[in-house]
Amino acid sequence: MRTPAPILALLAILALLAAPPAHAQDNPCFDQAKMAAHIKASGLAWEQRRPDLWRVDLESETRKSVRVVATCGTQLVVLFAVVAEVADLKKSEALYLYLLRMAARFDHVKIGVDSDGDYLVRIDLRTRTFDAKDLEAAARQVRSVVDELTPGLRAHAN
Repeated sequence: MRTPAPILALLAILALLAAPPAHAQDNPCFDQAKMAAHIKASGLAWEQRRPDLWRVDLESETRKSVRVVATCGTQLVVLFAVVAEVADLKKSEALYLYLLRMAARFDHVKIGVDSDGDYLVRIDLRTRTFDAKDLEAAARQVRSVVDELTPGLRAHAN
């Protein structure tokens, strides 16, 4: 089955939105001490994996847990969770339409496909203005969106 051009264009936009920002990979964290203080004050059990990367497993209503990752760049702190790996879902127009419809329901959350083809949920926080409460709220919102997407994605499982 051939995917219509408008769907392909929307998927390309989603893929761009979902990719980690280039500066998060090339540049150091905006302020490691400030980021570490926000991580600690968030009240979540974050585990530091690299100087610019943390993860936390949050309880979930639809799966065992949701692993939320936070990566620190110069302009943005990106929080994301993988909803499904590329091998877990059958690629189809119905899947992409479901993801697009769900993406339209959220203001600050992005739903997309990363460079490996995995499906993810993402929130960006501006490094100049976020605090520990914003970090906690964003992590919980990512988890909430994953929980909301999961039942609908099961219809597209391999």
